[in-house]
Amino acid sequence: MLSLSYAAPGCCALYGLLSRLGPALNDRLPLEGVQVELLPLETGERKRGVASSGLLLTTTVDRDGRLLFPAVSPGRYTLLLHLPVGDLVIEDLQIDV
Repeated sequence: MLSLSYAAPGCCALYGLLSRLGPALNDRLPLEGVQVELLPLETGERKRGVASSGLLLTTTVDRDGRLLFPAVSPGRYTLLLHLPVGDLVIEDLQIDV
């Protein structure tokens, strides 16, 4: 689950909750310590979907499965979660203020 909140003029905070199914049915286990990256994408037709050389934002999932990027500018991003079983990529994440 991802959620946006206004942090400052022209800026948002991106919150998330990450969990997985555990060994028992419906047992949700947080993924504490998972590294998460938010990569801005280039704009324009020629560079569509290409990560920019702009600022890479990083955070870590806490013990309750929460992640937070406190200051995210509007734009298109790729969200990358480094899970124990491999990377999960969420492409073309649009953030508007």
